[in-house]
Amino acid sequence: MTIINKFKIYILCILLFIISELLIIQNINTEKKATLYLLFVVFFVLSTFKILGKKQHSTLNVTNKFSNVMTFISLIPIVLITQNFDLNFEQITWDTASYLVASQEVGLGYIPFETSWESKGPLLFYIYYLLNVISFKSYIYFRLVNDLIIVIISFLIIKIIQLRNSNYFISYASGLMFVVLTSKEWYVSEFTEIYCIAVLSFAIYLKEKYGYGKLKIVAILLSLNSLINQGSIVFILPFLWWVFSDSIKQKNYKNIKNFLLFLSLPQIFTLALYSYKNLLDLYLANYITIPLSYSGDSLSSIYELRVWIREFYNFNFLIYASIFVIFIVYLFENYKNIPQVFGNFYVQSIAIAVGYYFIGSHNFYHHLFYVLFFICFFLCKMESDFYKLLVVIIVFISTSITFSTFFNKSFSNLSNLDNLQQNYPLYQLSKEIDRNFENSNYTILAIDYVLVLHYLEKQNYAYIVHPTNHFEDYIENTLIDLGYIESNNIEKLINEEPDVILCNDTLIIRGELQNIVDFNCNIDEYKQNYTKLDTETYNNNLNRDRYRDDSKKMNVFIKNS
Repeated sequence: MTIINKFKIYILCILLFIISELLIIQNINTEKKATLYLLFVVFFVLSTFKILGKKQHSTLNVTNKFSNVMTFISLIPIVLITQNFDLNFEQITWDTASYLVASQEVGLGYIPFETSWESKGPLLFYIYYLLNVISFKSYIYFRLVNDLIIVIISFLIIKIIQLRNSNYFISYASGLMFVVLTSKEWYVSEFTEIYCIAVLSFAIYLKEKYGYGKLKIVAILLSLNSLINQGSIVFILPFLWWVFSDSIKQKNYKNIKNFLLFLSLPQIFTLALYSYKNLLDLYLANYITIPLSYSGDSLSSIYELRVWIREFYNFNFLIYASIFVIFIVYLFENYKNIPQVFGNFYVQSIAIAVGYYFIGSHNFYHHLFYVLFFICFFLCKMESDFYKLLVVIIVFISTSITFSTFFNKSFSNLSNLDNLQQNYPLYQLSKEIDRNFENSNYTILAIDYVLVLHYLEKQNYAYIVHPTNHFEDYIENTLIDLGYIESNNIEKLINEEPDVILCNDTLIIRGELQNIVDFNCNIDEYKQNYTKLDTETYNNNLNRDRYRDDSKKMNVFIKNS
């Protein structure tokens, strides 16, 4: 087949994808559009696969003509635009605010969990504190600094793929795919998974480039990863398979010994530190008891996974198509070598990433962050150069569509950063609270709206930080048994009469709106020495939350001097 004929086929394929979407699928009045489109993708791959054969010679052999610096810099504006469409919303996830508040104890000379509790690994709070300092303790700049981690991960994806594939477009498109996939509103860059993926991507890069030459560093990185997020420990498994299988074949067990030794060193150090601080029981509960209880709820479902996939179609039908083209082609090319396929590092990793979602058990889409990451490596795993080039073109077009769609809104947000933060409702509320006191020595019990604590640089009066964790029985009971909180904890904290109380009558727990019966949030009804602030303006501000709940109220009580 001549180059001219191949080029015609490339153009025809792209046109078929676009025409099928715009003229056929979109005009069908059904909720099954994503399914119908997927069937079209399968039919298209089957037909072209049969016609073209398994392997095609590349018509685009572009080596890396761009420096690493230029590649890295080129990713920055793309990430900033695609990540900041919702920057005008003060809160997209409660997790960010809770981690920021919990990380404050690091700056006060404490170790994580010593004066406040959050459910993640201790290393996360050192990372949060460092990034917060770099951001001059500005919440909005903190969010922007975290966007650079997306840039770093995308760059590392490019570099990893370049180690095995000299085609610059293929490697760059793989990095862009990660950018587009994470531009969906569910994937803010402050989630713990993004830090884990950054560390994991560096470990993969060292593995791919140096093999066993940097095995000790790889082991340390993987161990540190589990100190950020406990669940990330499962991604050690593909590395274990890699080390053990090769070592057993070669009857050389030195690599196994080194890997396990350096894997254990950060854990031993952390255990020793918490033992020295008499917090070992809490640390072990944070890594064993509480995570097992969390995952044991078994709330994840195949249905929610289908919803997740369908929403990517609604978000960007081209990136949706590219994912399925990659996996369908990879399946057709390798179905005769199933044992070999399952021995592949990236196949193992993406299988574990899907399992991680179900282990997480609560249908939170950010638990699928790892799936998005490992998907990007399969573009170069296809043998057919035709489909590689097809997906590369689709990814570039989908990136352009996402960038142009987000540009005006994101650019407006980025060009107005200071005013944006000044107009955040909880930021304004924090200033009003502060004006009620002559000095900064007042205490705040934040059962909700903990971002106020970050703005005021205050720890929570309660040991628990995250709003929902106050009402999770498996958390509350564990901390009670260990003696870190008391029974009826919130009620007792209110009776101690801190200077400020922020609370709410309702709360979304595990995706469901629930009325809080553990305590009475109407403090002024039974404590006459408190005055309720008028928070209607802050509560009604549309930029308060990305996922707004109109039933949610903002109750703030100030103790009379």
